[in-house]
Amino acid sequence: MNHSWQGCSCFRQTPGANRLRRLTHDRLDTMETTMTRQLAFALAGSAILILAGSATAASAADQRFCRDYARAAVRQTRAAQSHDRCTRRTDDGSRWSTDFGAHYNWCLSVHREDADAERDARTRTLERCAH
Repeated sequence: MNHSWQGCSCFRQTPGANRLRRLTHDRLDTMETTMTRQLAFALAGSAILILAGSATAASAADQRFCRDYARAAVRQTRAAQSHDRCTRRTDDGSRWSTDFGAHYNWCLSVHREDADAERDARTRTLERCAH
């Protein structure tokens, strides 16, 4: 760093003045190092948040999967409604809804594994009551 006051004849070249200049220079170096570290930590933190966000998005169910899920859910519900023995087992609300949009939107809001588990639960119920 080259400060404009360094060449000024208004400052005397005394041991105290030289020490003050060195201390000032050392403090500026320390501040620069601290700011560099803070910037590095901020960038690293941002990178971690971006990666975490993409990992979360990657594990959520996608639109194509959810369309298939919702179609299967509606088919399973209609199959259950066509069997008298299944009717009493399908009274628990949203799992047995014929509303495609409800199944689709729910699927988009959860992980794929959760949607698979829900489909499997309907399949097990149908296997028990329809056969």
